[in-house]
Amino acid sequence: MDIQFIRDSLEETKEAYRSSKNNLLWLEQYHSENQNYRDYEGREILELLQNADDAQSSHVNIHFDSVNHTLTIKNYGEQTLVFTKEGVRSIMASNLSPKKNDSTNQGKLIGAKGLGFKSILNWTSEVCIKSDNVIVRFGDDMVTNFWKELRDNVDDPETYEAEAKRDGHNVPLPILRLPEIEEWKESQARTTIIELSLTSENIGDKIRKALFDFSPESLLFLHNLRNVKIEIDGEIYEYSMKSEKINGSIERCTIKDGIWLVSSK
Repeated sequence: MDIQFIRDSLEETKEAYRSSKNNLLWLEQYHSENQNYRDYEGREILELLQNADDAQSSHVNIHFDSVNHTLTIKNYGEQTLVFTKEGVRSIMASNLSPKKNDSTNQGKLIGAKGLGFKSILNWTSEVCIKSDNVIVRFGDDMVTNFWKELRDNVDDPETYEAEAKRDGHNVPLPILRLPEIEEWKESQARTTIIELSLTSENIGDKIRKALFDFSPESLLFLHNLRNVKIEIDGEIYEYSMKSEKINGSIERCTIKDGIWLVSSK
């Protein structure tokens, strides 16, 4: 991946914020990000699985560690598409998913993460993505540091800071638009890893419940994903689906002892 392209995109965002004293672009995008992730509340696990499926991954491992307050999602497989520069940019800016512009691979390109990926902000603002040769980190410390630079050019910054506090944030800046970028020197082929650092025990309880409530039948609605492994504090739950064509567009899908006939377009 062209890491410099991502760094240039980040600097363009920062420069746009620095020069937006009157139109408050940063505030508009802060409001948009907040609304987007709240719209997806309760769908976080499904969105993460959909992202893996969009990347043509056959396997997903989800590891929840309540002691260290972490959630790790790893998707991989022989056909897995790692992040492209367009995929990273689609996270940093809404409605820029490369999938929209690909008529031959609709639904198969990574980067469909634009809006659905933002759902994880319901759980944490501390996110790390490792894919291809890049590590992309998002977090409160990054937006807080940039706000220190920006606030001197903002009229009445205390008003916006108070709004952010009411929203549960430290500063009124969109978290996913202001990452840190570095090279992933220990990269893994055809693999993407998403690491969440959790800051609230209540959020840990929500994640635990979401994982226990996972329905393996969700695999029926995904094109590529066939194996899901969930580890919750050392307890492992594995789900798999086998499918075979039986007549044209009809597939026989088996999950545990259940059998479904699925018609695909």
